Amino acid sequence: MAGQMFTVRDVLYMYTDARTAYDRFVGIGSNPEQARNAVALLVWLDQCNVPAIQHLPGLSPTAVSLVAAEANSVLDCLRRPEPVVPAIPLISALCQDGDVDPRFFAFHQDLVVRGVADILDGVGSLIFDDHLNKMLRRYQTGLVGNPPELMATYSCLPVAVPEDCRSMFITFSRGAPIDREEIFDYFRQKWGDCVVRVLMEKTAGGSQPMYGRIIFRSEAFVQLVLNGERLVKVTIRHRQIWLRKYEESSVLLVLNLKCPDLPVDLVQQATVCPQFSSAGPSISRVCTQTIGDATAGAAAARRRFSFASQKSIRDSAALAAPRHCHVPTTGAACWHHRPAAADLMEDNINTDNMADSSHAVAK
Repeated sequence: MAGQMFTVRDVLYMYTDARTAYDRFVGIGSNPEQARNAVALLVWLDQCNVPAIQHLPGLSPTAVSLVAAEANSVLDCLRRPEPVVPAIPLISALCQDGDVDPRFFAFHQDLVVRGVADILDGVGSLIFDDHLNKMLRRYQTGLVGNPPELMATYSCLPVAVPEDCRSMFITFSRGAPIDREEIFDYFRQKWGDCVVRVLMEKTAGGSQPMYGRIIFRSEAFVQLVLNGERLVKVTIRHRQIWLRKYEESSVLLVLNLKCPDLPVDLVQQATVCPQFSSAGPSISRVCTQTIGDATAGAAAARRRFSFASQKSIRDSAALAAPRHCHVPTTGAACWHHRPAAADLMEDNINTDNMADSSHAVAK
């Protein structure tokens, strides 16, 4: 596409097979995130002259299910600590020359991951956009004229995504300490330059950190780590770490670990319920104090929250609407509704020596 100007409609037409594959994967019950990752893998393979995706529209549901399973076995091998050769007989058979060596995925994980991530961050934003594809179908049937969204010029430049949306929350097993450098090196050796930095819990007296945060260069890496799962385990030198998407549930887990007596549900809803809006700054200060001194802070928090009855807490939870972090054009949209409890966790993350956890690659 270099040197040419394409509209959003043009790009959607170019990737009709990809959207058809996605719809068929979801139609047989695949997890939507797994379906997106699997299609992105097949699109990348198609660009590498492995045209399996072109045959999906004519396959039976059983065959489509097998292709989805094989694509996910490739994605799963990308997360393994040791190289694992995936079994992909049907994908190989769908290629015209049948020359697909499964060992390539095991021993070139960095190349595969970067290619799939580029698809997810680039044309994937159009392929998997339900609204745009619905509008395209209405345009094709003559129900609408020339919608501005379809006629807009397509830009292949990636959209800036806030750190929260491309971060993962990490927890560790007690008695199995792991250094931030080991986490950084694990992903860098497997997937190349994909991590911006790793943050760890600030502890006193040499105690072991129990949680941390890993910030990736792209949201696509988070999607590939999870691949449709809520929580995944990664083994680094025979020690396990657990990763999940960095969001409210991550923050609430920290509160539960560090301060089980804190009324978490009130903190969680403080930024979205009008009846508590005036107490927001006070709540934030209490949370910060609580992390600084879990025992004394929890007691103080209980006293400071005495104005709210249990009924108020239940009412606030009922009123709160779920919040999802879509890809905004600026960071403001993601941070505006950020729970006060999130600030609490970051105040307790060690940012004193950031240089040793973010190794910029010299260009």
